[in-house]
Amino acid sequence: MFKKIFAAFAVSFVLLAASCSESEPYFVPEEEKLWKIYENDFLIGNIVNSTYLSGMHFQLLKTHYNAVTCENDMKPNYLAPARNSYTFSAADNMVNNMIANGMTVIGHTLVWHSQSPAWLTSGTNEQVRANLVKYITDVAGHFRGRIHAWDVVNEAFLYPFNVPITNDTEWKSGLRTAEQINWNKASTDEMTYIELAFRTARTADPGAILYYNDFDLNNPSKAKAVRNMVNDINTRWLAEQRETDPDYDRFLVEGVGLQTHYGLSWWNAGNFNNVKNNIENFLRLGIEVSITEMDITIPNNTSSMLDAQALVYAQLFDLYVRLNEQYDNRIKRVTMWGIDDNTSWRRGQFPCLFNENLQPKKAFYAVSNPQSFINRQ
Repeated sequence: MFKKIFAAFAVSFVLLAASCSESEPYFVPEEEKLWKIYENDFLIGNIVNSTYLSGMHFQLLKTHYNAVTCENDMKPNYLAPARNSYTFSAADNMVNNMIANGMTVIGHTLVWHSQSPAWLTSGTNEQVRANLVKYITDVAGHFRGRIHAWDVVNEAFLYPFNVPITNDTEWKSGLRTAEQINWNKASTDEMTYIELAFRTARTADPGAILYYNDFDLNNPSKAKAVRNMVNDINTRWLAEQRETDPDYDRFLVEGVGLQTHYGLSWWNAGNFNNVKNNIENFLRLGIEVSITEMDITIPNNTSSMLDAQALVYAQLFDLYVRLNEQYDNRIKRVTMWGIDDNTSWRRGQFPCLFNENLQPKKAFYAVSNPQSFINRQ
């Protein structure tokens, strides 16, 4: 039965895609749109870039997703290539276009050691600290009111992560070193650059939800270090705010983003349990969790590999739904990092829900109904 449903659904996509043009809207029944399928669970997101703003990519983006993250155009080297020289036009165009099409927009990213211009972290410690504050104030302030959530700090912890975290308070030993990341110059004995970034972002855009974003958070030690950081910053923040408002209850670090760039060769029962346990441990902090950059690579696109990839997508989405129900709907978003295999940053590893011809793969149908897909294996 499933093969018959799959075939019928696939044929409808082929026919619709073949007849679609920019002037003739792409049509999918409401109940088959991914965002609609998960509207009572969490947002379904994807990236946006210049390619995705037109043609069939744009049709797919508008049809199946209700949240977007700029793939590159809101990163520091795109927005501020030179000191006091901002280039907001491309990002503004994307953000305004997505809002006009009913999308929730995620800001990515304010502070990162990669894809950032050298001037931001050049100079004395005091100058770098001032650069951080001014950059976040200017950028988050510019987009204020248009961004639902910010990835405030991205990938601050070591990779590979081989630091033993043996208690519930240690985390600074797991940060990337001064040789690896110049943002450390903005830290003081009283406050790391990470906490300074979150405090500055809260002031610049009080309405935005603030996230820490990272990869390899299925490593139990790295995940524990990140949890300890979140708990440490939030505990001190709440104590400070409650000195003037005893009822204050808003965290400073409100969410953790799990990037979720996986490969099929990594996937097994043990790693599945690590994924589950680490998501649960973050949720137990009372914060939000989002899957922020999801893709799953395979070594080739043979039928057996596509089947295996689809099963992993199904297992993960089934897990996200179950955990979301268990933890008060605090899994807020699942964002795919690319619409199709041909435009993915992992091109050649076939990671997306749509193939190079923009046709839905088995993974798409697995995501559309994960329980059904799992039950039929």
